[in-house]
Amino acid sequence: MLAERRLLLVKVATTDGKVWLHQYHFPEDSLERQKLGDAMTSKLLGLEKPGGHIMFENPLAAYNINTVVRLEWQLSGPSGEVAEVEQRIAGLNIDR
Repeated sequence: MLAERRLLLVKVATTDGKVWLHQYHFPEDSLERQKLGDAMTSKLLGLEKPGGHIMFENPLAAYNINTVVRLEWQLSGPSGEVAEVEQRIAGLNIDR
């Protein structure tokens, strides 16, 4: 049996019509999944600051929040683990 692929994909759509994709490893360890969820949640807090920016890795990019149209999160992995991280990430699939 093939192991289920564990990924967190973050899609960022910008006002110039481009969509950028950032890929993260989705950890097997529960504590590491918690850290990943907390890190993504803290990134979303940057959306509330006027003139702020939000940064993602893999590839590394910083976005002016005034140019972000949509953030979309896609998780793949065992369903129980995915649900755990989804609950930790505030504002899943945000339209702006």
